[in-house]
Amino acid sequence: MPELPELEVARAVLRERLCAKTIARVELFQPLAALVVRDQTARGFAETLT
Repeated sequence: MPELPELEVARAVLRERLCAKTIARVELFQPLAALVVRDQTARGFAETLT
């Protein structure tokens, strides 16, 4: 489990690199993990991740 300072660094890096950008695809690296996004709107994507 990551500690809060590590998560804050990750958040800052992602914010710098991804804000106002479009995510074209997502790759999952965890074995046997699956993510199916049927509704490819921003709302549908967010609902799939939560």
